[in-house]
Amino acid sequence: MSVKKWCSLILLFLFVQTHGQFDSLGYYMSSTINDTLKYRQIERLIPGESNFELRIKCCDTLLAIAKRAGRRDLIAWTHFETGTTYYDYSKYNKAMSLFYLALPIAEEMNLQRLQSKLYNYMGIIASDQGNSKKAVYYFRKTYDIAVKLNDVNQQFVSANNLGVDYNNMESPVMALHYLSIAEKITRKYKAYHLLPSISGNKMECYLNLNDLKSAKAQLDSLYKFAAMDSSGTNHDISANYFSGQYYSKMGEFAKAAKFHESNLKIIPKEDAQEFRKNYKELNFCYFQMKDYKSAYEALQMYHAYSDSIANAENVRMTSEKENEYKSFKTEKELEIQKLSNVNQSLKLKRNRIAVILTSVILVLAVVGFAFVFKLFNDKRKANTVLEKQNVEINQQKKEILDSINYSKRIQDGILPSHEELVEKAGEHFVYYQSKDIVSGDFYWATKRENGKFIMACCDSTGHGVPGAFMSLLGYSLLTKSEEGDNTRTPADILNYVNEEMPKVFKNETRGEQIKDGMDVSICEIDRANLNLKVSGANNSIYHITDDVLHVIKAQKHAVSAMVDNDGFMFANKEVKLKKGDMIVMFTDGFADQFGGPKGKKFKYKQLEDILLANWQKPLGEQRQILSDAFNNWKGQLEQIDDVCIIGIRI
Repeated sequence: MSVKKWCSLILLFLFVQTHGQFDSLGYYMSSTINDTLKYRQIERLIPGESNFELRIKCCDTLLAIAKRAGRRDLIAWTHFETGTTYYDYSKYNKAMSLFYLALPIAEEMNLQRLQSKLYNYMGIIASDQGNSKKAVYYFRKTYDIAVKLNDVNQQFVSANNLGVDYNNMESPVMALHYLSIAEKITRKYKAYHLLPSISGNKMECYLNLNDLKSAKAQLDSLYKFAAMDSSGTNHDISANYFSGQYYSKMGEFAKAAKFHESNLKIIPKEDAQEFRKNYKELNFCYFQMKDYKSAYEALQMYHAYSDSIANAENVRMTSEKENEYKSFKTEKELEIQKLSNVNQSLKLKRNRIAVILTSVILVLAVVGFAFVFKLFNDKRKANTVLEKQNVEINQQKKEILDSINYSKRIQDGILPSHEELVEKAGEHFVYYQSKDIVSGDFYWATKRENGKFIMACCDSTGHGVPGAFMSLLGYSLLTKSEEGDNTRTPADILNYVNEEMPKVFKNETRGEQIKDGMDVSICEIDRANLNLKVSGANNSIYHITDDVLHVIKAQKHAVSAMVDNDGFMFANKEVKLKKGDMIVMFTDGFADQFGGPKGKKFKYKQLEDILLANWQKPLGEQRQILSDAFNNWKGQLEQIDDVCIIGIRI
């Protein structure tokens, strides 16, 4: 049985155990008691009823009562209850149609507990049908609502499900993060019978990370927890499945196959999902063992159970595999024969070509000797000229580099030192990596007499020398804004710089305006009152609290050197803080870097995942994690932009 189904059934079991079986469904359906009481009694008894037709009949009765009473909330709950009944019998399309009837009502009436349950089931169905991306979307909604409602059961279920589907999406680090949350809940509430399945899921993550030592440790934990479990839960199915996966990864395919074969004998006949998973693994093991007949039979069973679950795959894949197995040797023989024919043809061509080449070479040798002799003399003269030019170029290059390196010393000298930032900003880290010797990215900080401090993270137009010139101008204007009035808010500072920058380029006319400028994020942190005030010009800010990353979006307008700014004014945003929160400021260089196995951009989503997974670690360690992630992603590719990321612990 799948982990998602298992967790859902455990919750239903706990629900029934809590409320008890009050009486038979038939009695309450035919009774003349008050409609509201009848609704509640039938609703409590439905999860314990195994007869599909009777459950549907009960749901129809509940819907009639809810409509008669004009209770839209009960109508939504009834649609949900009916949908779960269809889900339990693998009628996914009918279940989803009922969930979509309930969801608009739940959202309109703010029935958050119902929304959480709906999103959870919709995620399970998406996962069972192989759409892990959509499943993660629904499980994240479930988890966020469960945290808000302090619903521990739903927090566990959604965290565990997120772990499974993040791993299916090849994001094992995020998967381990959520599985750790599920494990903490399990241990806190002593639900030890769930630890074996969590260990198995974590084992799959470590296999994805190629950390075989940790994977084996999790597999050993699975067996250890299963042996310690006194709840009566049978862990043989999950133990066999995860063991098979581990030994398959280790290349011990015969041993892995025995575990999956054992499962086929003990999986309940109605659990199509478990049969489907095990037949899929058996197909892989048999194929690696070159037992193509057994592999083909396992593949047929896999598709048979897949059709019973989702009807999403077709016979084409089975036919392709069958043809592949039957024609394997024939293809090899044809390939060998083809190569033999090609070799014979090449021998004949080679003999003809040899005669022609011999004649051509004799002619070319005479002509070539004369031509080479002339080239030799010309090259000797050219080399003399080039050597002289190279000496001049190298001298000019050295002078330019010396000037740029001295410019870097000047730029480094104006940036706040580590000690200065510790005094002004407190506990923090700065990851600063320029593309060239000098940088267009820079940061600025000041501390006011009232204890508040201001921090700015800036990305000037361009990089290298042009960017460095703009950064010096930006730094100067930010400093000047404090000299004139040290009570300015972040928005006031941005408005000041936006107004003053065009004045610097005073020789520009309206017909020839400079369009350079800066993307800036500025924050004012009041540690005494735990208050954050921010304003951003194209640069957003991250606020991480309670394992949730919030994006404080910037306004889509840069600080510009253009004379005509259309009277645009920047505004402030305020956020309440808590002790231990993280504020992260950044430029676009990290997310825009190309790299990875496919040479694509890193993107903000991956940056957010890294920050969220590590935000509680020491700040020095967070900086190192960011540095390693950036350099590993970039690999041998060129860095495309300056990078600046600043983290501040509240």
